[in-house]
Amino acid sequence: YDVTPTMDAEEDPLLAEFQGTEKIFQWHGETFDLPTRTTHLAFSPICANQAFRYGGNIYGFQFHLEVDEPMIERWLRVVENRREITSLGGKIDPAAIRRDTPLHLARLQQLGNQVFGEFIDFSGDKSWAVKPSLPANNSASGDMNIQVSKAGDYEIVVQSCIALINLDWC
Repeated sequence: YDVTPTMDAEEDPLLAEFQGTEKIFQWHGETFDLPTRTTHLAFSPICANQAFRYGGNIYGFQFHLEVDEPMIERWLRVVENRREITSLGGKIDPAAIRRDTPLHLARLQQLGNQVFGEFIDFSGDKSWAVKPSLPANNSASGDMNIQVSKAGDYEIVVQSCIALINLDWC
């Protein structure tokens, strides 16, 4: 599906490699409002808020740069996912996903390597980062289920389909 970076994304260390509208894997029927004081980084025709940054070190991505073809095929076979696809009334087309994945996977993996590589590169140098805190009444999570994983001196917070990468919460 098409994902387009905003003008702010052109200067963003993680998303600067995007070259206009890119074909990025998405799997969602829900969306969210941007938290206050965030920088809007990407949008698509089916989801206005595909990516955002809060301060210099918290990112929210609604799209999936981490997938490969076997993962996508597994997702297509999961009963709950098939129910979601049906409930979305054609927004997600499994036949189109199977047809288009091989056409766009190399670029998707290139972008994923670039984004996650940049994250790893600047995670060692925190001089650029600010230390924001999301207020409880205006968090990106709302009532969503939140999972936190710690790796070294950064955290990755996954909530529903939004991944918040925070380099300085620890």
